[in-house]
Amino acid sequence: ISLRFAAGLTVAETARAMGKGEGNVKVIQHKAIAKLREMMGQPKKRPKPKVYEKSEKA
Repeated sequence: ISLRFAAGLTVAETARAMGKGEGNVKVIQHKAIAKLREMMGQPKKRPKPKVYEKSEKA
């Protein structure tokens, strides 16, 4: 997480730095974010955003 977000590395750069494949980095990132959400008391999945229709102005 620190390489991806604090250091601003791409998935490819993070994979090289960790000696892992890009797919593995994505899985590790996904699991780490889910764990952080759990630790913060947030739901595992983000709620879907509400979609509002544009109101017509008179």
